[in-house]
Amino acid sequence: AVVSTQSTVLCSDSEGVLNVFSWDNWGDISDRVPVIEDVSIDTVLRYSDNVVILGCEDGVVRATTLFPHTPLPHVGDHGDNPIEGLTVSHDEKEILSIGHDYVVRAWPVDQLDQNIDKLFKISRGKRFRSGQ
Repeated sequence: AVVSTQSTVLCSDSEGVLNVFSWDNWGDISDRVPVIEDVSIDTVLRYSDNVVILGCEDGVVRATTLFPHTPLPHVGDHGDNPIEGLTVSHDEKEILSIGHDYVVRAWPVDQLDQNIDKLFKISRGKRFRSGQ
C-alpha cells in the first residue's frame, strides 16, 4: 500500500509486521511496524495517509494508525478464513473483504471513522478510494 502522500510504501509479512520503505529507496527497510504477533498480514489497504486496513491470516480485518502506531478496534471477522483481498466501496461507505471461503463481506466505515476521529480529535478529510 502506498501511504503518506505517495512517499511511503508498506509491505506486509508473515510475522505480523508492516515493513516500511521510502519511495526510490527499495534496498533498505526504513521502519518496521509490529501489528500482531505471529499472525500473517496477507493484504493491506490504504484508508487514509495514516490509517491502513489489514486482512490477516486469522480471518480478522484490522485497522491501525501508522505514526504513532495505534491499533484500532477490529473492522470485521471472517471466522477462520484468511483474508485475501480488501477494497473500499465506490461510495466509500463500506470496506469490502474476501476470504478463503469465497464470500465477499461488507463492513460499514461509520464506527471506524468515529474511532479515528476520536483518536486524532480532528476530521482527517477525504479517504482514499481504491481506484485512485
